[in-house]
Amino acid sequence: MSMRKAATHHLLETFSPTYRYSTYMRRHTCLNRLHYYQLHSLCSTHAVPSTAHFSRSRGAHTERVPSFLEAWDSAYQEQQAQGHAADVAAATKLNLPCDHLRELVVNGEYERANTIRIEYGKQGIPIAMHPIYEEAAIHAYLRRSVKEQEACFEDWWQLVPDRALCPGGRSFDSVIEALIRSGNRHIPTLGNFVRMAASKGWVRDIQDRVLPTIVRYAVPSTALAALADALDNAHQYSETHSDDPTVNAWYSATDLISAALRSAIIGGRRNLACMIVELAFLYEVSPTPYQLAFFLRQLSGPDNAVTLARARQLIADNYWLVKQRPDELEAIELAPKFMAVGPLYYPGPLAKILRMVKNTTTSNSPPRATAIAHLLARYVRLGRTRVLRVMRKKVITRYPSLQAASLWYTAEMKFWHIYGRHDRVLDVYRRVFKRIRRQPLHTRRRMSNYAKHLDLPPIILPWRIHPSAHTQVLVWSSLARLKNNLNSLSGLYEQFLGTVDNFIAARDHVAGLKLSANDEDASESLPPALMPDSAAFTPFVIRFARLGGPKRGLSILRDMSDRHITPSQHTWFFAMRAFALAGDVAGLYEVLGAVERLGAPDWTQTLIGPQTLRHRFGPITTPLVFPCVPFYQLALRLLVRKRRYQEVAMLITRIEDLGWRPGNHPKFDRFVATFKQHTGLSREDPPTLIPIERSPSAVSAEDLDSGEDLRAGPEQTGVFQSRAQEVGIGKTTIEPWLTTWLKRDQLWQRQVVNISRRGGSGARVQWRQRRLARFQVQHAAGVSSSGPANALLDAEINKLKDQDFLDEELHEELVHDDQSVGRARTKRV
Repeated sequence: MSMRKAATHHLLETFSPTYRYSTYMRRHTCLNRLHYYQLHSLCSTHAVPSTAHFSRSRGAHTERVPSFLEAWDSAYQEQQAQGHAADVAAATKLNLPCDHLRELVVNGEYERANTIRIEYGKQGIPIAMHPIYEEAAIHAYLRRSVKEQEACFEDWWQLVPDRALCPGGRSFDSVIEALIRSGNRHIPTLGNFVRMAASKGWVRDIQDRVLPTIVRYAVPSTALAALADALDNAHQYSETHSDDPTVNAWYSATDLISAALRSAIIGGRRNLACMIVELAFLYEVSPTPYQLAFFLRQLSGPDNAVTLARARQLIADNYWLVKQRPDELEAIELAPKFMAVGPLYYPGPLAKILRMVKNTTTSNSPPRATAIAHLLARYVRLGRTRVLRVMRKKVITRYPSLQAASLWYTAEMKFWHIYGRHDRVLDVYRRVFKRIRRQPLHTRRRMSNYAKHLDLPPIILPWRIHPSAHTQVLVWSSLARLKNNLNSLSGLYEQFLGTVDNFIAARDHVAGLKLSANDEDASESLPPALMPDSAAFTPFVIRFARLGGPKRGLSILRDMSDRHITPSQHTWFFAMRAFALAGDVAGLYEVLGAVERLGAPDWTQTLIGPQTLRHRFGPITTPLVFPCVPFYQLALRLLVRKRRYQEVAMLITRIEDLGWRPGNHPKFDRFVATFKQHTGLSREDPPTLIPIERSPSAVSAEDLDSGEDLRAGPEQTGVFQSRAQEVGIGKTTIEPWLTTWLKRDQLWQRQVVNISRRGGSGARVQWRQRRLARFQVQHAAGVSSSGPANALLDAEINKLKDQDFLDEELHEELVHDDQSVGRARTKRV
């Protein structure tokens, strides 16, 4: 090391706690096997050894094995000679010192836990107490012991550093979820958490989840006290670190007041909302005009006259702060503009996207990135293409956190992925994220050389971002979709498997080592690069099935099984869809049976809480619950296309026996109702379909496909009849629902389109009258007065009477289907 580097290193290590902590972590990331067993033996020993047994010499292990390790040393050598060292190592990982120290902290033995931690440090084995106290506090909250909760909570919070010392941020997800799950009984503890978090600068982490919970459930005095203390502590911390741009960017009194006011208004606590507005004016902070207008609009009812008058007076007295009078606020247009984002609804353009990005407590979750991408797609479809660059600039300048930037760029990749621009997906990845190498590097790279490639003003990120699991899925999906043959796709897949194997090797190398690094501090030691899970294999399942057949796609599942990666429901669904598109009923049933067999819950994973199963390299794979409705919809579509109506009826009965509805899709609801009404089936009476001679009124699928006249004479064609006729349910001929009704309805609609092209609306009315007369003739002459077919015919007549317009979806489909429309012929009666 040169003298300049040594001086820089000494300066940073002296004055920068963050750099000192990261150096400390890099030195002690991995432990050898000897340290593993020293930890295990020390935790299992009740007496704490004296410090005289340990050596403080640098670069060497202990000079001699301490007395309490001698028994272990001989036992380990014997087991190693017998070849059972691997089993011993696997058993030792379950007894790491962190678990034992957590038990000591939970039981209140803080001095003993601290003494053991100091002894580990003398051996050169550092243990960070922050994750241990955090898990102990969570465990205490789950046990619902107030005394243990307060003690663990206070001791844990003393170890949490200030916001200024953690530029990469820290996640409090586990603690916040435990606090919120604990119920109204622990509202005072929530208030205590808000005060302490604001005193150390962690304002953004409490204002979106913890503070709204207090406002919604606590009594007004408790809620106002917590909000006032949070404002005081956050303001004092911000003034103390006035020269730190990160702290100032993460604190906004207006946002804190707005979060509390929004929760009070939505929760229906209007009096408390008025108190929050008054408290905000006391602190010389004004909510946004839109929020004040919404608040006044909620007080417009006759039951809130007193509160409305009080709110008007408050706004009028603080006109110098609000800059608008009450009548001007009430005149603001509050028409909600909601836009659909998958299953969620987010109002507003920029404000909601920024709020989703700045909430970094959940890191890079795929649902949030996908929701932001759909919002961007909606605005681009409306012609507002400039929204991409504007929002990107605001996100990076306003929220200088790597997690926010990673979430935004992942959403931008998803946006280009939606539009099929896979080259732009890869371009965004090359500009911003670290490349996925054969061996993941744990070093930081400056991206000043890549700033010229950004289509932004010179906003230079401090270093390149480690790709999350969702980011890697998008990259591999785009690369797979750009491959057009099996050879190139196989080469890409081999590279992907090599990357996954290296991640698995890195995971096994540091498996269970929470002692000196946790998930929140991953940016300071190991990178927060998540190991590719089952979602990364799904694009290869789809692509291999498209290029090489469905069985080639199943080989991907075999590779996942070899690496102990559980396929998700999406992976199984796309594997099953490949067989459905290929028309392979046997393969479809094979995949469906495999999913049903795997659907039994794994109680060994279900009974263990997520806090125990947290892992550095990604989320724990949850067991497959059961095949959902889309699985059975694929099977129903294929069986109907193959005209296996007996298997269709059996599959419907099977779905209902399992407790599923055949589907929330209207086509399948109509399909089940028509099928059961047409065949007279019940769950206790499974169908046995036999061929019979058809009546003069019967129509076959061949007649409809060929476009022949519907009045053609009878032919000896085999159709099906249910066994329900044998028990006397119906005496008339019963034909398959698809062959007679859906095909006929489809042909009629095509005739309507054809006639409307020729003669306009008048010809359509004349056609409807002639078709109605023909129905009445067929009903009087050829159909018996009993049986379900009669009811269906009456229903069709009533439908034609009330029909005034075509279904838009079917109309579009038929207009674009010129070949099918050309085959349809218009018949006159």
